[in-house]
Amino acid sequence: MDFLGPYHPLIVHTPVALLIFSFLFDLAGRAMDSTWMRKAGLMLLVIGVLGGVAAIYSGEAASEVAEEKQGVPEAQVERHEDIAKISVWLGLGSLAARGIAAAMPAGAVPVAIVAFLLHGASVVSVGIAGYRGGQLVFEHAAGVHMQGQLITHADSTHTGSREQHEHGEGEQESGKDHD
Repeated sequence: MDFLGPYHPLIVHTPVALLIFSFLFDLAGRAMDSTWMRKAGLMLLVIGVLGGVAAIYSGEAASEVAEEKQGVPEAQVERHEDIAKISVWLGLGSLAARGIAAAMPAGAVPVAIVAFLLHGASVVSVGIAGYRGGQLVFEHAAGVHMQGQLITHADSTHTGSREQHEHGEGEQESGKDHD
């Protein structure tokens, strides 16, 4: 599934947006006693979880590039990957609990509560995964190209612009008194 790596930035928006909106639709459906909103929330949850699976596969390929070619710290990438996987598992758990609750003629309320709580936890964890993914891009330049070339971790930690660094601008000369 390495071919999905370059599409990771595009794919990840599906689970982030849909898991969050699925929960909002579910909340609104419960508050307004609206069956169609709850059904829409369920459908968004299903698509969000499927998008999460695709995001995990695309992220595995993208992480290889970030770690091996760009020098992005593996620990940072793994923190992002772990919480993303947890989001999908929580979403799957919510779907399973909903299925069990729907199959139970009586006493389904506790299972429905578990489904709702798992859904909420999936939303929180996908938000954390999105935040950590943003940190990988904005703090470590994961997957970022400049002039057609991947930025390496060493390039992204320079102070000043690349031109300043190449021309010696912005650097202090050694041995001079800078009062």
